[in-house]
Amino acid sequence: MNGLFRFLLGMGRSLRGNAQQPGRHEQPRTAAEQYYINEANCLEYIEMVDSIILGNIENKNHSLVAENCGELARSHTDLGLLHWRHGLDPRPDFEKGIAAYERMSALAREHQLPKNIAAIPDVYAMLSLMGHKTAIAFEDEDYHRQHRWPCYECCIAHMLHDQPLDEHHTKLLDQYLERNKGRADLTVLTYLQLLGVRPSDLPRDELVKLADANWTRRRGNMFFNGGGPAWFGYGVMNHIYVDIYLAAVLHKIGWDGEGVHRWRW
Repeated sequence: MNGLFRFLLGMGRSLRGNAQQPGRHEQPRTAAEQYYINEANCLEYIEMVDSIILGNIENKNHSLVAENCGELARSHTDLGLLHWRHGLDPRPDFEKGIAAYERMSALAREHQLPKNIAAIPDVYAMLSLMGHKTAIAFEDEDYHRQHRWPCYECCIAHMLHDQPLDEHHTKLLDQYLERNKGRADLTVLTYLQLLGVRPSDLPRDELVKLADANWTRRRGNMFFNGGGPAWFGYGVMNHIYVDIYLAAVLHKIGWDGEGVHRWRW
């Protein structure tokens, strides 16, 4: 990857991700203040990636164009989640995310690009919400052997799209859940219970309450403050985003109760 592109992409990721948290000596921001900061940063990042794409197209760097499109798909998903929690219809943002994803997929097919060119489980959750079922074409299996949360996300994405897990991911999922009992692991276990792939003695509405509480508890959970995107929900971000995986799970199982993570469109 071009060095300048890496710098710009890294800068952009910080704009729409964890760097939005106030510094140690800054006054804590209100949810309203953070919302407008995140929205502006996300729009700026989208504009930046759009301009980078033009240069990579001119240079016929198909691999980088595909990566750029993956970042656009994630950014439009991020923006949609932000607007959703603010009471706005996220579908216009998500539709732009779908267009970027389809462009990336077409490039990958045409130029036989590797499937680890992008890790976009959040985009797959968005596609599920929008009724856009697809095969899970992009994932990084080697990375999943070392990091359990990306593995969890990948497994959830497969389930949302009715795609069977391979033996490798099935084994990893079982091992990670057996060995780890933190907030992240309990969060994923609740998703799986709602999907009916892990047993639970709780009725569905109680599981939904538990899943919602898991989201709220992310505010002070350091696992979700490890450099991930803002929509992980740490700190004030918990008040301005929805849990995209919970939302997609609730939509898939047809839950029609009330809550901030319910898909209403």
